[in-house]
Amino acid sequence: MYLHEMNERQRREEENFVEKLKQSNWDTEPFASLLHDGTYVSPEGNASLKTDDVELTLEYYAEEESFVLVIFSPKEGTMIRLKFLFGSHFEQVLDWVVTRQQELNLKSFPKLLKKVYAYCDIILLLEKDGTAHRIEI
Repeated sequence: MYLHEMNERQRREEENFVEKLKQSNWDTEPFASLLHDGTYVSPEGNASLKTDDVELTLEYYAEEESFVLVIFSPKEGTMIRLKFLFGSHFEQVLDWVVTRQQELNLKSFPKLLKKVYAYCDIILLLEKDGTAHRIEI
């Protein structure tokens, strides 16, 4: 999506996405600069963070009102992809990611999902082939 195609809410969410994640030591480039320089980007937000155990990537899809969180363990060579359809709870779900960023790993995420589940319309586990499995808690 181009920045000029985004509505006011989507622009505000993208700005909050970049600001909050930058403050929490995530790398938001080059997506933030590309979007604001007039380039078409999808997702509209993309940030990454390396912790002691994993590499996290968070993608923001404005039109879908969703985040995709990738948790990758370089040691194990394994990753999971979770899609959060947040509806009107953008801030709550983003806050959950930032608050839990040091705890998130391949073993801890099931327990941690309980704290964000109430804020999501749907949470999906995405497979490599595109298959999506709905998570119910």
